[in-house]
Amino acid sequence: MANPNPHKARRAKAVKQQERTVGSLTDAQAVLWAGIVRAAQVMARQGQDDAMVLKSVHALQQAVSSYARLVEGVELAARVEELEREVEKMNGGKRNERT
Repeated sequence: MANPNPHKARRAKAVKQQERTVGSLTDAQAVLWAGIVRAAQVMARQGQDDAMVLKSVHALQQAVSSYARLVEGVELAARVEELEREVEKMNGGKRNERT
């Protein structure tokens, strides 16, 4: 017999998959770097036709741009955490809650 309410089952599956795929910025950084390395390998292969080289160059440019922004974000997050710890020390261990 067919499921009388397939929407609920599909939604539950989507939520479960989303929970499984959530990662950290560091995870994303590692995956993106692996993609950059792979695109560089494809571009460097001998005997590639011009179209494939151009596609690889474009992919590298996009990935490197994203990687630079991601590294910037990771470094900024670390700096903010450090500043928050310093403020907490200055306040005698009391965390300054934002409103």
